[in-house]
Amino acid sequence: MQFGISSTELQTNITISNNIYTIILIGISEKDALELLKRYATDDCINEIKKFIDIKNLASLVLWLLNTFNWIRISSIDLAEDIESSQPLFVEIHLDNCGWDEWKEIARSTKDTLNREGIHDIASKVIIVCDQAIQAI
Repeated sequence: MQFGISSTELQTNITISNNIYTIILIGISEKDALELLKRYATDDCINEIKKFIDIKNLASLVLWLLNTFNWIRISSIDLAEDIESSQPLFVEIHLDNCGWDEWKEIARSTKDTLNREGIHDIASKVIIVCDQAIQAI
């Protein structure tokens, strides 16, 4: 199943919402970040994520995603670990309602925005996963 949204609509949402990110990033407290992340991850998972990346930055990214792509639904946030070493590899943000085209645009736009904002640690340690696109394989 594909959910359609034109690239023009995506570009418009991205342009409008890019300015929101910095404001959210500066204003979010650790307490608010924890409350937001608890909607998508267990306490144990969040504690492991805290050892790997800044949770305020992660929560800011979640808010940016929800504001920029207001039609998506985040189903979960997980920490992927190396099977052999149990070392964290990356944080996965799972989206519940997007197809291949939307996934490609969301992932590209997210990485571009994070790098432009200078948040390289999150850009290199967080991936966006569209569960429906993967299930279609």
